Amino acid sequence: MDAPRQPQVSFRPVAFPMILFTSLRHSLPLGFFALAIALSALAYVLRSSEVEARNEELMIQRATGLANFISPDLEARFGRGSIEPGDQLFGRLRTIPHLKSAFVCDDTGLILDATDPALWGRSVAETAAPAWG
Repeated sequence: MDAPRQPQVSFRPVAFPMILFTSLRHSLPLGFFALAIALSALAYVLRSSEVEARNEELMIQRATGLANFISPDLEARFGRGSIEPGDQLFGRLRTIPHLKSAFVCDDTGLILDATDPALWGRSVAETAAPAWG
């Protein structure tokens, strides 16, 4: 007598994890696509940090140029002893659109002249700029 025959059970993957069971033909292009996206993101981050560094360098160059522009005039006025708040020099500086504030102080830190009249006569320590975030 033959033993009763057991039915054969076959297992098939469920539909939702189908990406886990894709063939090599489909997984290579997906891998290359993921690698391309990762490399593009890395290039974007590196490029944006490079642009930020260039902008900072440009701002420093412009500030140095501005200081070189006004320093001879300030030296002449200090030499004559005739520096007065609100004169033409800082009037010209007020017209620069991206200049937040500029001032001239003595060796004790007292502000003698500034683009903002509220700063006149104050100490430099009192006017600390907020940290850039």
